[in-house]
Amino acid sequence: MKMMIASLVLSLLIAVPALCETSVWIAKTDSSVMYIGGTIHILRESDRPFPPEFDRAYNASEILVFETDIAQLQSIETQQAVMAKAMYTDGRTLDKVLSPEVYKKLDECCTENGLPLASMNQLKPSLIIITLLGMELKKLGADQEGIDAFYHGKATADKKSIKGLETIEEQVKMMTSLGDGNENAFILYSIDDMEKIEEKFTKMLTAWKAGDEVTLYDLFIKEIKQLFPKIFKSIIVDRNMDWMPKIEEYLNTSKTEFVLVGTAHLLGEEGVIAQLKKLGYKVEKFK
Repeated sequence: MKMMIASLVLSLLIAVPALCETSVWIAKTDSSVMYIGGTIHILRESDRPFPPEFDRAYNASEILVFETDIAQLQSIETQQAVMAKAMYTDGRTLDKVLSPEVYKKLDECCTENGLPLASMNQLKPSLIIITLLGMELKKLGADQEGIDAFYHGKATADKKSIKGLETIEEQVKMMTSLGDGNENAFILYSIDDMEKIEEKFTKMLTAWKAGDEVTLYDLFIKEIKQLFPKIFKSIIVDRNMDWMPKIEEYLNTSKTEFVLVGTAHLLGEEGVIAQLKKLGYKVEKFK
């Protein structure tokens, strides 16, 4: 979700280590190899070329595994499904869900970006925040396809096998349910986060290119985990646990896969890398 919400959403740091690492890992069994890359979903033109480990892992792989079917995710049908799921259908409206103070603050934020909030009163906070975040990122020049979309297109052109870890329906549900039951705090945190987006986005890219896990964890995970444990559980922990059997199954085939998922899914004790290590697999940075 871009940088959640500028920190984690898009589905996304202070210093570069003296010895640069990478955001690509390699996992091994006695007879199989898998590459795992942490991705950023939206980038700037200036962020290319990507770190070379991504191309090396891609070239060594026969199968590309993404969070979901990216081509279908970008389809008109999926965009329509997102809109349908992101609307209140039970008689509620946004001005009744939010407190007057929070609604006013959101209205001010939307007005600054040329969005009439009154005309979006049936939309849930999640879609409005995603829309605002996209506009803020575009101001920074972050309107280019990210790692996922780039390698999906490359794999399609190269006729490599493409797989997904979850269905489009599961992705849509995740995107449209952010903040449910905690709407006021979600909106306030998101607006505050977006006000710092330029600094955070630059730091995030610096740390991602350097494979700086500590700083990435601080930006992607630490605060969200403390302030919004339910959101953290639903968009990171639960999905990681759902993915693990599929990832482990791929790892135990004779073919080589390159798994590309949002960087936040690989960090910390709940992350995919830590879970693979707990299962006894050898996992290390790919250099």
